[in-house]
Amino acid sequence: LFKKNFAKFFSQSIKNKKSFFVITGMGQKLFQEKRFPDIKTMMCKYVFKLGNLRQNSFFIFQNKDDFNIFKNYKIINNENYKVICGNGIDETRFQLKTTHQPIKMPIFLFCGRIEKAKGIIELLHAIEELLLEEYPFEFIFAGKLDNEDRFILNYFERLVSNNDNLSYKGIIQHSDIHEIYSEANILVLPSHGEGLPATGVEGLSMGMPLILSNAGGCKELIKNDEN
Repeated sequence: LFKKNFAKFFSQSIKNKKSFFVITGMGQKLFQEKRFPDIKTMMCKYVFKLGNLRQNSFFIFQNKDDFNIFKNYKIINNENYKVICGNGIDETRFQLKTTHQPIKMPIFLFCGRIEKAKGIIELLHAIEELLLEEYPFEFIFAGKLDNEDRFILNYFERLVSNNDNLSYKGIIQHSDIHEIYSEANILVLPSHGEGLPATGVEGLSMGMPLILSNAGGCKELIKNDEN
């Protein structure tokens, strides 16, 4: 994906076309200060700074954290950006539940790519602690597995296969995703960084309380002690 976007940018530069950079969640780790920055990080900074030099480049951010990162690195100027409140959702599909019963047993839902950047390792550690305490709960996972990370894959498969209260639904088509939300009563997303997570907005639309990480994009959806 990065190679494609990198090539696309230079193609647009040659044609001198107007370019829109939609920043959907860079994450603090991509631009954090490192003693020896990796090639991908250096290329990202170079591409975005080059984009800012062009008068026909425009940056769109989904949260203030990512905006501040670009501002601090002088990647944007005072006129070529806008901060928006994420993407919209279809409220006819993600409807507020008309009746709310007291939660007898928490049924947690994680809906997203099962990978390190989504905080899956921290989540699996937390689940293991709940299992050790014999806390009554169920957990539903839905999303694509990261088959390239053998550690996460083995860790996830071992935990799910050895515990009946954990289930993996696989990859769910977005047209059917609202049905998964209705099976749970609490949405969990411990991501390391997001633009503005669609799963969080969809869960809120259905009246679900959220457990999200204190990361860019996620914390914008949380009002502590309220949702």
